[in-house]
Formats: sequence, C-alpha cells, structure tokens
Amino acid sequence: MNGPRILIIEDDPDVVLLLEDILMEGGYHTDIWTRCTGAVEHIRQTQPQVVLLDLWLEQRGDGWTVLDALREDAATAQLPVIICTADRQAVEAEAARGIDAHCLVLHKPFDLDTLLAIVQAALQGDAALRYREAGA
Repeated sequence: MNGPRILIIEDDPDVVLLLEDILMEGGYHTDIWTRCTGAVEHIRQTQPQVVLLDLWLEQRGDGWTVLDALREDAATAQLPVIICTADRQAVEAEAARGIDAHCLVLHKPFDLDTLLAIVQAALQGDAALRYREAGA
C-alpha cells in the first residue's frame, strides 16, 4: 500500500485490529508497535507520517514517556501524534499543564468518521495544528 504511513502504538490486540482495518480501508499503510520499549527507535527507523499513541501500554502513562522522548529528539519533534485513549482524566491533567502543540486526542470509544477525520487533520500538518480533542 502506498498511502501515508500511520504507526499504531497500542497493546490491545482488538483495538489494533480495529484501527488497522479502518486505516487500511481508508488507504493508509499501517505499522504496529505494542510496547513503550523501543517505540522511539522504531519511529526513527520507519519514519511514519503520523503516530496513533495509546497512553496505557505496559504501564499507565507509558504513552506520555514515548511522547516526551519524541519531542526531545529534533528528528521527531514535529511528528504529528494522535493520543488514542479512554483515560480522559490523564488527558485533562496534561492539557492543564500545556499539552504538546502537535497532538490531537481521540477518545475511546470513537467512531469511524472521527478516526479518519483526525488522521487527515494530523496529516495536513499546517501551522494551525494545535492540541484539541476530536469533535471539540
């Protein structure tokens, strides 16, 4: 598949399968990573256009660790990241501190149209892309 590459960082196999099916049907090339360990190195190697990142991987908050590491590296600092989570409280707490400027949030459960719209918004990558929640 020649569409944009979307890296899904998610440890729940059912969610991975759902995301992969929807995105592939939408014309995207998908890649899967299931843990925090090695995620940043994998991103550097595969160079996705967007990362869909769950906050809970092996442990609660692992997604924030991945995001922080991405933003500290000049090669990945501007990479669009979609935080895909059911943990609204964690997102609200981070938003209060000033969440990353190149992040979008997709709350689980989500619908197909919202997922595809937020991926498209992340891919557009214009200067106006700022933290916001899907549907907000």
